[in-house]
Amino acid sequence: MKKVVLLNPPSEKLCIRDYYCSKISQANYISQPIDFIILSAFLKNAKSEIFLIDSVVGKYSVSKTIAILENIRPDIIITLSGTVSWEEDKFFLEQIKSTIKTKILATGDIFLENPQYFIDNFKFIDGIITDFTSTEVVKYINDDNVKNIFMPELSNKFNLPAVPAHEIFLKYKYREPFTLTSKYCSVLTEFGCPFKCSFCIMGKLKYKYRDAENVFLELEYIKSLGIKEIFFVDQTFGANRKNTIKLLSEMINKNLNLNWICFSRVDVLDEELINMMRKSGCHTIILGIESGSETMLNKYRKGYNTKQIIETLQICKQNKIRTVGTFIIGLPDENFQTSRET
Repeated sequence: MKKVVLLNPPSEKLCIRDYYCSKISQANYISQPIDFIILSAFLKNAKSEIFLIDSVVGKYSVSKTIAILENIRPDIIITLSGTVSWEEDKFFLEQIKSTIKTKILATGDIFLENPQYFIDNFKFIDGIITDFTSTEVVKYINDDNVKNIFMPELSNKFNLPAVPAHEIFLKYKYREPFTLTSKYCSVLTEFGCPFKCSFCIMGKLKYKYRDAENVFLELEYIKSLGIKEIFFVDQTFGANRKNTIKLLSEMINKNLNLNWICFSRVDVLDEELINMMRKSGCHTIILGIESGSETMLNKYRKGYNTKQIIETLQICKQNKIRTVGTFIIGLPDENFQTSRET
């Protein structure tokens, strides 16, 4: 059995590196790394011994992180990185490589465009994961001859071979501003996004979804851990309407009794879907509204108008679901008038 460490490297800032969209937390929130949650399911299937070291949330220094790694002596480290933290990450990872002599796989937004460049120029990296829902990581762990870059699979689905190891993530104090309780679990039912907003990387990832039955098994496991709060971290919950309705129906009929939040879009949600979401435990929907200007909505290919925004918000209010809007001010072509409209 190989020892595999899922590593969020130490950082001087509150770095969020997961899901190919790295950023610095602008408040005090720090989300569970969904890359690692999904990968833990594949690692369990590969019969690996899984360790999680989140040096950002744990506030571990470089020296403490290295000490923990030296104690574990892992066969493989899977590390997060990103554009916002690469300069400090590369020095740390090089130090790890020279100290522990382990294989290092890296995943993050900075590697997507040209993964081969990083393989050729940074010898401390043994492999790059360009799709954390790919089964290729299992082949890599079980066979030393597997290629070192994991490309996205062509399938439109990604069912997990085992339930993710949520229990190891509960040991860290991840924080989300809209959950009702401090302890929660993150779940992914869809990877990427079928919509093509021009400012967002998610529309450039291969969109795929999990069967409702596969997701429901995970939700049952989470409930068995005593957790009552779920964060569906899909970029657009409900994008696959038929599959979503099937999942919500199962949650309602089996009386799963979980509270949950999600991200979605105003043109995906309607009265039927919102009503089912409420009945299954949804209390908050985070909507990417982005702008109150028709000009800006059209310019950046949002695909809906202000009338749809207002109508969806009203339906949510009628169903007593809290709504959170995300907005962008200052995109190219923004002006005083469009900002005022927002």
